[in-house]
Amino acid sequence: MVVAEPDPPEAIIRSSRRTRWVEVTTAFLNSEFAQDVMSYVTPGEEHKSIDGKLIVGPDEQFAHSFVDVVKKKLQKRTYAKFAQDYGPGFLIVPIHNPLFDQTTFDFMKRIWAETRVNDLGYFSSVRFAYRFGYDWKLHLWPRTGHLT
Repeated sequence: MVVAEPDPPEAIIRSSRRTRWVEVTTAFLNSEFAQDVMSYVTPGEEHKSIDGKLIVGPDEQFAHSFVDVVKKKLQKRTYAKFAQDYGPGFLIVPIHNPLFDQTTFDFMKRIWAETRVNDLGYFSSVRFAYRFGYDWKLHLWPRTGHLT
């Protein structure tokens, strides 16, 4: 059950056994795709479509986008109070990338391994979610072994 929405984090959640917190951030194919999607759904904003634009190196573009949003969240100090009050939180990263596939995931792992991240330890796990047909798949992001 959601008991509060302080923003950040996205929500304080409570089960029958414990209270935790969750943060949600989105990884888009690239900034232009994000602008296309968000301008389409934002009332009063003119839609900025990327129809017809060539996307060069989409897997690498997305990998950098994903790593950037996760890195920013792992290094954000404003979560300290929530981690202190409720323990480590959960970071959920929906992926909005119509070209997402195994090759994209391989790029994500490579770029992540090459990136220095100062993980402050406020999250117990990072999970990414992506569309698979009409469903969403949720997976644990393997973030260990290359963080500083």
